Amino acid sequence: MMDYGKSIQDTIDYIEENLEEPMTLPVLANIACFSPFHFHRVFLMHVGYPVMEYIRKRRLAHGAELLVHSRQKIVDIAFSCGFSSHESFNRAFKKQFNVTPTQFRRAKPHTFTLPQKAALTNQPIIGGPFMHPKIMVKPAFSVLGYELKTTSEEGRNLREIPVFWQEYLKNPQMRKSIPNKKDPSVELGICTNFNPENGTFSYLICSEVTASESVPSDLVLMHIPETKFAVFTTPSVPNDEFSNSIQATWQYVFKEWFPSSGYEHAGGLEIEWYDERSANPDSMQMDILIPIK
Repeated sequence: MMDYGKSIQDTIDYIEENLEEPMTLPVLANIACFSPFHFHRVFLMHVGYPVMEYIRKRRLAHGAELLVHSRQKIVDIAFSCGFSSHESFNRAFKKQFNVTPTQFRRAKPHTFTLPQKAALTNQPIIGGPFMHPKIMVKPAFSVLGYELKTTSEEGRNLREIPVFWQEYLKNPQMRKSIPNKKDPSVELGICTNFNPENGTFSYLICSEVTASESVPSDLVLMHIPETKFAVFTTPSVPNDEFSNSIQATWQYVFKEWFPSSGYEHAGGLEIEWYDERSANPDSMQMDILIPIK
């Protein structure tokens, strides 16, 4: 069984020791002995930030410390913290701390909270029991639905996707506007178009369709090739525990199942599969489909 915690900790230690050096996702993934996309997802699950966002936060914290404890020029601090220009450092610093580097240096630094080095813990995953996944090869298929462009930066996706679903579920016209559904009782949530460098991705609320000759202008059509999936079913829980059970299942996938399975995430997309099981408020379940290799 691979020790994912150690792999991520090794990369965190490397980041701390090289904050002033250039870093790329492939290099960090190689340190962790993962493919770049798998590393991106595992790091996000363990640390709570995309790796490149984490690096930016730690570099800004390092820059803040230099502003207080050294007399270096701000432009020199910017370059030493891995920023390409004084201007880019200023923009990122103000976004993080709501003040410019000059204002920070003149202020009382103890009033600011600096991003800290990530500390990994072995906290148990609450929400089981979790079922061992089914491994299946799904033939090529097409989906049609609505798209939300979001990002995992600052956890924005965790706020925006639930709102997106609420808008969809409260609007019967949106649900009826998807033509040629293969199974009207099934609705999918698909994460795709990932950019691990900045955490952006697209989220589709969609249905599998049997034909797609005419696509309404407000909908997005996506063709998915034949794919090998691991299919995880969430525990059966009441409605008020459903969201937590889904999040706990994601934790189980990346912290327990992948390390012992011999598989890696194959990239490309992730699918949430909602059917009649998701409609029973007393015993709700859904499936998570993850492409594997």
